[in-house]
Amino acid sequence: MRIPACGTGFSFISNHAANHFAIATFMFLTLGKWLGRTSYFLFLWAFLVGYAQIYVGVHYPGDVLAGSIMGIAIAAFMASLYSKQPRFGIFDSANLI
Repeated sequence: MRIPACGTGFSFISNHAANHFAIATFMFLTLGKWLGRTSYFLFLWAFLVGYAQIYVGVHYPGDVLAGSIMGIAIAAFMASLYSKQPRFGIFDSANLI
């Protein structure tokens, strides 16, 4: 029995890397004070996802690097827009312990 492939071929950029680094960056920039040091594990998780894409042979290292950079850039832009929005009381710095 043949296992079907996930994708149709190589692609530039790695969307897995872009998505996971975007999630990690956005959460780090918006919830970093609330999450504390555990927010750094988000980047480890994103790195491991990118490494796995190289390891299984579906992306070249440049694909993953470009996806990581793009994900970080988009998330940083979106986090800057998010920071300009009104906040809920639960995320105010006065309510953080």
